[in-house]
Amino acid sequence: MKQINTKIGGESVRVKLPEFMKTSNVMVIGIDVCHAGMNSIVGVVASTNAHCSSFYSDIIIQKKYQEIVKNDLDKFLDRALNDFQTNVGSLPDRLVIFRDGMGEGCRVNHVNKEISQFREALANRFNTMNPPKITLILVNKRINQRIFV
Repeated sequence: MKQINTKIGGESVRVKLPEFMKTSNVMVIGIDVCHAGMNSIVGVVASTNAHCSSFYSDIIIQKKYQEIVKNDLDKFLDRALNDFQTNVGSLPDRLVIFRDGMGEGCRVNHVNKEISQFREALANRFNTMNPPKITLILVNKRINQRIFV
């Protein structure tokens, strides 16, 4: 029943969100790159409702071992914003982006290339309105820290 409910757009689980997410429209975005196979595959997902229980997902195919997403993030964001606006009734006030697998040497290039694609897509969509604020969370690659209870 849970699978059927989810597939027809229902919510099986709802997580208690931080207070700032209750008072403003927040879109949570996740990006990761997988290097298996002949190409590198970028998986991207974005929440499309206020409770972060509905998502838009897509993939971007690029050259093998290319960690930085050089193209098509703007197209992904535009489609995700369409879904968000359809479900919520307005565009998001904030974007929280989780970027996984980013090595320390790639961080400057990441901010310059990937975030500029997001800003360009937001500028096209919001025109003269204030675009949403972006919070970027970079997850280190190959960490040694382990947490045990």
